[in-house]
Amino acid sequence: MKIPTLVLIAVLLVAILGSSPESNLESDMARLGVHTALLVHSEAVDEYSLWSPDSLFLGINIMGKWLKLDTRSVRLREGTWHQQRIGVVEPKPRLQ
Repeated sequence: MKIPTLVLIAVLLVAILGSSPESNLESDMARLGVHTALLVHSEAVDEYSLWSPDSLFLGINIMGKWLKLDTRSVRLREGTWHQQRIGVVEPKPRLQ
């Protein structure tokens, strides 16, 4: 099942972080003052993403292949989506 997308939206996170203090994602979102972050720019994401229990890893199904994103390697910059401020990953994250 393919999740409907509007632009190049794959994973849109809304106030989901309760992770450990070492999470770069959490600190970047706080620094930018945003509650939403776009982590993967793809229209090919299938199903729903899965978080590890400690919220440091995100499992993403892209075209039937499960990949892992280490959120500690993610850096965010400010962006906009539908006239709302969000965090946007830069540069493109490495998926394993």
